[in-house]
Amino acid sequence: YSNVLGDNSTFIHYGKWDGLDQDQPGAYGRASEAMTDYMYNLSMSLLPHRMDSNDVNYIDLGSGTGASAIHLVQKHEATISKVTCLNLCKEQNDMAIDTAAEMDMTDRIDVVEASFEEIPFEENHYDLAFSQDAFIHALTKKKVYAEAYRVTKPGGAFVFCDLMC
Repeated sequence: YSNVLGDNSTFIHYGKWDGLDQDQPGAYGRASEAMTDYMYNLSMSLLPHRMDSNDVNYIDLGSGTGASAIHLVQKHEATISKVTCLNLCKEQNDMAIDTAAEMDMTDRIDVVEASFEEIPFEENHYDLAFSQDAFIHALTKKKVYAEAYRVTKPGGAFVFCDLMC
């Protein structure tokens, strides 16, 4: 992605382009970060009882390179205690693991190679199920949504964005 888009970003998302000049160096990465921030802020507005917590635990479904999780852990260090990055692609998972290690975040970011159609975790485990531009790859979206709800705690939130085809 970074080669195609030309800004050396590890983000692989479409982004939120409001007020950004797409011709500026690094614009794609900034647009991706802007969408990640928008989604996280939306998530937390749905979880007002967790806003001041220091132990938010969430799963990033179809996490790709882990760029969103790493960005959010850096930005919300006092709130997010644990992120599970769930993704099928070994190469992307390896990138996520390497970047988390470089950033000294391996105690807060777990990378799991699995499908979001069969999430290998128990019910009611996460405060938040989060996915950015990944469900386009799902074979059965209803199954993915059901799985996301299954692993989300009562009173938690499931927030995603995706291409609409």
